[in-house]
Amino acid sequence: MFLWKLSAKFLLSVINGAGTVGILMLGGWLVLEGKTDVGTVVAATSGLGRIQGPTAFLIAFYRQVSANRIKYELMLELFGPDPTRYRHRD
Repeated sequence: MFLWKLSAKFLLSVINGAGTVGILMLGGWLVLEGKTDVGTVVAATSGLGRIQGPTAFLIAFYRQVSANRIKYELMLELFGPDPTRYRHRD
């Protein structure tokens, strides 16, 4: 599970980084050719950031769920019912 989590996070980071670099490179080339202006490149970069937002939210949500699950298990170990306390004596 830990390996899956880290590999998925790495893959999402690579995709997000490649998208930003791609927009800046393609936008820069189009600006140099005179086919677009800098405002369009800035708008595309901003739009990409808005697309990446839900992905960051899902990663943060998974992190929070995982931390809460571990806290719950620790609390259950500390304060949970003792199974030996309820044994019937014959």
